[in-house]
Amino acid sequence: MRARRLLLSDRMRALQLCAVALACSAAAACGSSFGVTPDGGAGGTTGNGGAGGGVIACALDATYQYGDTGGNAPYEDTVILAPPTGYKYNRTPRRTDPADVTCAPPMPACGNGAAIDVGEVMAAILDPAVQAALSAPGNPTGMVSFGRDDRPVDGTVFRFARAGGGEFLVGSQCMPSSAVEPLPCIAAIPPGVTRLIAALRALDEQQLQDASCAALR
Repeated sequence: MRARRLLLSDRMRALQLCAVALACSAAAACGSSFGVTPDGGAGGTTGNGGAGGGVIACALDATYQYGDTGGNAPYEDTVILAPPTGYKYNRTPRRTDPADVTCAPPMPACGNGAAIDVGEVMAAILDPAVQAALSAPGNPTGMVSFGRDDRPVDGTVFRFARAGGGEFLVGSQCMPSSAVEPLPCIAAIPPGVTRLIAALRALDEQQLQDASCAALR
């Protein structure tokens, strides 16, 4: 049984690294797990943020918040990433009024090839498609920026926001052009945005394995 658990853990880790490797490939730079060593600075990035091969710094360049919102779930989970390497997972009940459940496990040191680190997260955030979405003007109607908004039928959308300005929502994938959409499709989801979400979900899965997050698993 223990051997089987270890095998499943290895497979899960392989999927996590695959998701982040895709994000790193899109940004053309990453943490040392993928062959480029972060510069370890206190913030910002070197070069042009990785688009031209610059090295990604081992620090967040801003505070970010993300998580699924909407739907008919009994609680809503939100993650806050804060400079230089802060990670906080928060669960807020929606139907009752107990206290929020929170944990803040430390992020792995940059250069740890066996874990997702801040440099790899920044590589995904600095993808040109993600940066363009963060810079786009807000949508006053509250509709999702990408994909199909399933909230009218108790679905959820993924929200990604940057402190100080910039956010976007991502719904489910649009149907092929030949199919009839059950709900309107706002816009196709850019591959870079898809890779960011995959990297962040893999990061959450990794961080929630910390003993301090046992109540949130």
